[in-house]
Amino acid sequence: MNRALMLAFTIHLCVPLAAQDTTRTPPSDFIDVDVPPAVIHRVEPYYPEIAQRAGVEGKVWVKIWIDTAGIARDVLVLKSDAEIFNAPALEAARKFRFSPARIGNRPVDIWVSVPFKFALVAKSDTAKHAAPWYSPVEQRFFNVMTALLEGGTLSAETLMVFVTPHATAIVGGSQKRLTDVMEEQRAGKHSLEEGGRKIVTSESRALDVSDVGYMVFGTQPAGKKGKTHYHTVVFKRAADGTPRIIHWHAWHASR
Repeated sequence: MNRALMLAFTIHLCVPLAAQDTTRTPPSDFIDVDVPPAVIHRVEPYYPEIAQRAGVEGKVWVKIWIDTAGIARDVLVLKSDAEIFNAPALEAARKFRFSPARIGNRPVDIWVSVPFKFALVAKSDTAKHAAPWYSPVEQRFFNVMTALLEGGTLSAETLMVFVTPHATAIVGGSQKRLTDVMEEQRAGKHSLEEGGRKIVTSESRALDVSDVGYMVFGTQPAGKKGKTHYHTVVFKRAADGTPRIIHWHAWHASR
């Protein structure tokens, strides 16, 4: 049965964990405020494709450091039922906006906890609640990977948006600079992948570090049977959420 996303969330104060933001002193774990923060802009997380297909549901509790401007200064996972939901929940939490907490008339920094519930609903609700398989920035990233592996048109400028300057690649048993290998692939020299192949599998996962994850791609010859080639792409998210590749490992068993 095809089913899609329905999200519910509540907000609670006083989260007893330390922050990871080092540019400013975080607030105390427990602060007695006169006026608690209130959500003025919320963002619903995307439901990962793999979780939808597998029927996986769960909840992720995210702690948010709200500064005196009502902006999410830091976000971290407190507890998670399923790791696959961590990255979507964190990405959504970063985009929340609040009216700041106040003591008297003075705005103050504070921690809040926001649980994101990922629940599949019946087919009749699909049109209303359907969510993309990837977030918009991840979809652009996926499109770039598709163009590279399937021989599509791709500019050098577009390519470099998604690559860190010192990224490495293991291709054909050798380690190389990823920028050189990707440029050769873009130019049709098939350094990363042979020509005439199509992506047949893909998977995206977040690691324990909230801004690091990886995607795995499998390719096969277009229109005919053949051994699957695998590509593991490790990326680190930039401040705006853009995945930027730090390592690419290509495994071609048929070569």
